[in-house]
Amino acid sequence: MYDSLDAKTAEYRALKLEDPRLKNWLRDSSLWYWLYGALRIRGSSVEKGQILSILSGELSEDLPLDLYSFVHGYAAMYADMQFSGQMEPDPDIKLLARWGTMLGHELAMRDSNPVLYQWGFVPCHFREVTSELRRVLREYAAGGDRHFVDRAADLHLGALKVYPFREHNIDMAGALLLYSFVVAGLPAPDLDLSREDYDKLVKKYTADGDAGPFRAMLASALSKRLDQVISVCRRAED
Repeated sequence: MYDSLDAKTAEYRALKLEDPRLKNWLRDSSLWYWLYGALRIRGSSVEKGQILSILSGELSEDLPLDLYSFVHGYAAMYADMQFSGQMEPDPDIKLLARWGTMLGHELAMRDSNPVLYQWGFVPCHFREVTSELRRVLREYAAGGDRHFVDRAADLHLGALKVYPFREHNIDMAGALLLYSFVVAGLPAPDLDLSREDYDKLVKKYTADGDAGPFRAMLASALSKRLDQVISVCRRAED
């Protein structure tokens, strides 16, 4: 199923990234691409150039102030992931709490049982959210022999299905997904989804138990990103 993706991944891992500028571009562009997709899923219409402007410290009257804090918070969280990925390759609730603080979110476990109509299901009882979230994280940590795409998708979707927090569940499940790329040493892609498309894929899992469409989307996004990175690196070598 992932033969083509695996071949591109092997080609990427074989690249000799000796130029510091290329290394910095690869690291930083993963943040740009991921943020571009994350903001689109959040319903924010932002161009890649605007994200770069915000990260460089520029201000624009056309963009809301809360967007600046979110983007800069995401950059801080991403930098923390680079460090944490070397020390703590398996995510835990403490890491999530720290990342939530960086994003400006006051994370609190939910104390109610909402009906998530957009995803067609009722999550577990609020008294079970901590144990269920830990289960999802443990299963990710224990599944090292599974394909990266399957593990990463199941981590993201599993966290969403638990729906552990009162708010910001999509942001935090997205952080877990980004962390899986960081730990795997892979360039993060733009998921290239609208919020409507994202909800449809999540609903296939939460309502129907089918993670296949989300995994296929993730594999396609990573494949396109690897094509881009390999092309840039090959040109740099020439």
